[in-house]
Amino acid sequence: MEAKAYLDAQEVEAVLTRAIAEVIKERPANAIHRISHLLAEKAPLRMRQMRAFYHPSEVGMGQKGEMYEQTVDAVKRYASALSKGKEDNYASLFALWGADGEISWEDPAGSPPRVTRAQFRDFLDRLPSLSLHVELCKVAADELQAAAVVALSVGGKPAAKLIDTFEFDSSGKLKKIKVFFHPSELGLGEKNDSLLKAEAAVAAHAEGLSQGHDGRFESWLKLWGEDHAIDLEDPVGAPRRSTRTEIQSFFLQLPPLKLKVKLCKIAAGERQAAAHIEISPDGAPTLQVIDVFEYV
Repeated sequence: MEAKAYLDAQEVEAVLTRAIAEVIKERPANAIHRISHLLAEKAPLRMRQMRAFYHPSEVGMGQKGEMYEQTVDAVKRYASALSKGKEDNYASLFALWGADGEISWEDPAGSPPRVTRAQFRDFLDRLPSLSLHVELCKVAADELQAAAVVALSVGGKPAAKLIDTFEFDSSGKLKKIKVFFHPSELGLGEKNDSLLKAEAAVAAHAEGLSQGHDGRFESWLKLWGEDHAIDLEDPVGAPRRSTRTEIQSFFLQLPPLKLKVKLCKIAAGERQAAAHIEISPDGAPTLQVIDVFEYV
């Protein structure tokens, strides 16, 4: 039976009763956290799409193509150019992009995209001086897409980590960037139940795949939406799977996996997320991936 996307009165009462118990135990701060966490558990999000950023050569399937290193270099040049900022009037940054009207920059992901250099400039002029460092870059199978863990420093403060996704055209020009972080991380609003649900959904994905092989992933498959309205792209750039049966068959051919979420970033709107995940397959080397999720 599919989980409901809402709570009835009896379920809300049960959640609040358990939270009140925390207050009785003189842990009011815990009570607030528990209310949000329990509500997230009772009304989970469903995956509509999962995209896994890694290159087939990392799992012994094929070789890196000629665009692989160009894409890694382009991601690093983006970080360097954005760090320069106003030093060269954004010339280095704008030179990386394709033509206006064919480009898109969502910062943060889930917010309205900027699609012209004029919109980019208006956005950039309002930013303080930044310093970006690419800590991990994962190139997709088509070598025209990538995802990266980026350390961002502002005004000499300790670095915050973001996850950026990139799409390039065949000439290596940037077409699209999405920057995954939640506005609450910058003090623009507070964490809410929707954010906690998205974080819980990423954690449930990692736990479900880690424990799923013996049970043929039946529990994990319940995290997905309806057939033909879902999309697994693993790795990004490979043929997509759009039914639970196709997704199940794909994972059953893999060895048992253990997943550990190293970093999770929720987008504005709380219907998208990106996570740096460490995968440890039985009898094989550990693989670092960046997974991007869309929920319903």
